[in-house]
Amino acid sequence: MTKQTGLLWATMALLGAVLSVAWLAAALAQGTGTGNDPRIEALFVSGTLPISDTHPGAGVTKTVYVDDSAGGVLTLTFDVLGTPPLTLTAGAAFGVPARVLTSPVASWSGAVITYAVPAGAGSAFGVPYTLTNGGAQTTTVVALDVVRDVVAPVAPALLGPPDGTLTRTTALTLSWAPAADGAGSGVAGYTVDLGGALHPVTATFSAAVLPGDGAYTWTVRAVDYLGHASEYTGSWTFVVDVTPPESAAVAPPRVATGTVPVTWTASDTWSEVISTTLWYKKGAGDWTPYVTRMADAGTFDFDPPVGEGLYLFATTAEDRLGNVEAAPTVSETETYVGPFRLFLPLAVRDYRPLANGDFEAGLAGWQTGRGPFAGHGSGMPQTAVRFDGSQRALLGDPAAANGAIRVGYGYVAQTFTVDAPLLQLQYRVLSYDIVKGDTHYYDTFEVSVDRPPDQVTDAQRDARGCTSTALNPSGTRVVTDAGLVFCGGRAGTSADVGTVWDLGWRTVTLDLSAFEGQNVTLYFAIWSREYNAAFYNDQAWYNTWAYVDNVTLGE
Repeated sequence: MTKQTGLLWATMALLGAVLSVAWLAAALAQGTGTGNDPRIEALFVSGTLPISDTHPGAGVTKTVYVDDSAGGVLTLTFDVLGTPPLTLTAGAAFGVPARVLTSPVASWSGAVITYAVPAGAGSAFGVPYTLTNGGAQTTTVVALDVVRDVVAPVAPALLGPPDGTLTRTTALTLSWAPAADGAGSGVAGYTVDLGGALHPVTATFSAAVLPGDGAYTWTVRAVDYLGHASEYTGSWTFVVDVTPPESAAVAPPRVATGTVPVTWTASDTWSEVISTTLWYKKGAGDWTPYVTRMADAGTFDFDPPVGEGLYLFATTAEDRLGNVEAAPTVSETETYVGPFRLFLPLAVRDYRPLANGDFEAGLAGWQTGRGPFAGHGSGMPQTAVRFDGSQRALLGDPAAANGAIRVGYGYVAQTFTVDAPLLQLQYRVLSYDIVKGDTHYYDTFEVSVDRPPDQVTDAQRDARGCTSTALNPSGTRVVTDAGLVFCGGRAGTSADVGTVWDLGWRTVTLDLSAFEGQNVTLYFAIWSREYNAAFYNDQAWYNTWAYVDNVTLGE
């Protein structure tokens, strides 16, 4: 090797040494650990036994809590820097003697020291670690306290909602004072027991998914980082009430003149009823509040404000939380105010009492008839049958199959003297079809006064509300003139056709005050309509039939 070549190699070696020293100096300058050169950068602790690291993932000095009842291996991983070679001396602990680890590099990441920790071995305080560099300079850190956690946290103190709270919200926040863990690993969180369901949380608990009304009991315990739990607090209870009260009224069916006594009761399952309001309605008028009483039972004295006639009554109640019963849409009780009238028999007029309204004598006293729809079909049958425990009038044929259902209408009717204003009846409609499609009426049950079924037009059905207000009614309907009174059937779309629908029994009262002293004819009819020529000759699809019973006339 020439002199020039040797000089070149010497120069390169010196430059490398200078660069290495410069890199190490920069690394040490940027470090956050303990010491200069050498420097202990970080200490990571893990284990096969339950531990809680007060500075997880970093830190040079730290306290680690371990479960008192468990044994296992505690693993310490060091990151160190310095002028090599580096020597790490680990202090003795848990019966494991001091050990020495060495590294030939300046940046030593992942120096591992393990300790076997027997169950119940006690704590180890002030375990030291010394790092020595190639220049015999040292950095010593009293790096670790391993503390056995033998005590559970103290139970927290409940704050709210206070015990016995009554509320109308289902979105409550349960809160408590923070618990203490003394010299232990610290409180990691809490367990809320709400009605037997356990909810782990770190702070307060929002009970935003309560199912609704009811009494709810709750209690809380604190849990430390090693899973030790305090005792539960004493139980507190709160009551949720989001449902309005229920009320009902009873009044006499008829009062000749003067005050109408309306007796009422109201109740609420979870909170107290504070007031009840009486509402009234006359004929086809609107529901109007009459008076409010601060009580849950009693008798209202109602003075008729608009003269004689049929008054409908209903009540609404409010509880102490402000839950209010919905305004009435149907009556709870009814009273006819006006003088009693005596209708004399044939010596004075053509008097016809209503007969066989319960159909126990079959269709005796009732007229029957049938006819086509738009000139097609033979009409629907009618009879009296035993159904649902009693004798009923039947309009239509429940056994008729698709492709063999008759087209047209069928009815039963009776002419009688209106010697009392209120006619009550029960009806039940079953159908595989719908009342009306986009433009056409299909299958309907219809009740009319002094208007045969074949004289009722679609325009009259629309005007009477056969697809809305006058479809399948209950309660009271005021009849002021001859014509269609109401319709029954399935309100739906073409997607509903083909599956059976059952209205169930409904009771409706017809106020015939406008016809008192007169003879009227009451019609019950069933219709099956088809608009396709292929089905005209009693070959219809989608059957509909109806039952009628307990037709009575009274006060």
